[in-house]
Amino acid sequence: LMSCILAPVNFSTASDNAAFYAASLAKQLELPLVLLHVVPVPLSIPPIPLPGEMFDQLRKDAYQLLQDLAARLTELTGVRTKMEVELGSLGFQMETSIRNIEPEVVVMGISQESANRVVFSSNVFESLKQLRVPLVVVGESVMFSPVQKIAMAFDFDTKVISLPKEEVIRYCKLFNCKLDIVHVNQKGDKPDIEKVKALWELLPDVETDVQFIDDEIVEEGLHRYFEMHDAQQLMLLPRQHKFFDFHTSETKRLLWKFKVPVVIIKEWND
Repeated sequence: LMSCILAPVNFSTASDNAAFYAASLAKQLELPLVLLHVVPVPLSIPPIPLPGEMFDQLRKDAYQLLQDLAARLTELTGVRTKMEVELGSLGFQMETSIRNIEPEVVVMGISQESANRVVFSSNVFESLKQLRVPLVVVGESVMFSPVQKIAMAFDFDTKVISLPKEEVIRYCKLFNCKLDIVHVNQKGDKPDIEKVKALWELLPDVETDVQFIDDEIVEEGLHRYFEMHDAQQLMLLPRQHKFFDFHTSETKRLLWKFKVPVVIIKEWND
C-alpha cells in the first residue's frame, strides 16, 4: 500500500490532459503517480477462445504507449511514475487497483464528445458509485492550477445538514487549502443562519467561508461563482445533489462544462 495519485488513462486527448493534471497534482502533494491502462478484452464471435499471444501483443502495445506517456509526464513535472496494464473491464480493474494501492485521489479525464473513446462510459459510471476515494474529473480543456481553494456546492434548503465530513476534512487537509461553501439560492430567500452554523460546526479544522449566489439554475450559479472567485476545484457531494440520479449524459455534460476539475466525494457508509 502506498500513498499516491491513481490516473486511469486510455490515450485519448482528454485522458492525456487528465494525466498531465494528475502528474501536476502529484507534484504539488509530493506523491508518486500510478498510471493505469485497462485493455478491453475483445469479444470473439462465435465464442472461440482468443489466442493468448493476441492478449500478450495487446498488453505489450499498451505498455509501450504507457511508457511514452510516463516519460513525457516525468519530463514535464519531474514526478515519479509507476505503470499498470490490466486486461478486462475498466470499472472492475479500477476497483481492484483502488483496493490494492489505496490512492489518496483518483483522477480521470472526460471529453465533450462522450463517445466510447471516453474513459467515462456508462459501465464505469456505475462503478464510480462504489468508489471509496475522492474522484477528480478533469475536462479536456481544464488547465492545472495549484489547489489553494476548493468550492464545495452545498444546498442549505435540505432539512438535515449533513455531509461526509471525515472525507471532506481529509481532502482539504491533503491540500492544506481553504474551502468555500457555495449555496445557489434558487428562491431568493434569506438563508437560515442556524443551518450555516450547523455546517460550520461539522468542519472545525477547515478554513471555510460561505458564499451565496442567487440564481434559478444551480449550474449557472456555480459558473457565476467561478467567474467571481478564484477557486481551483469544484466539490460535489452526490448524496446532496442527487448527482447520480441524473441521466448519465446530463451528469457528463455538467462535468466537462466547468473550467475547473470536479471532485466527487461520497459518503462511505451508504
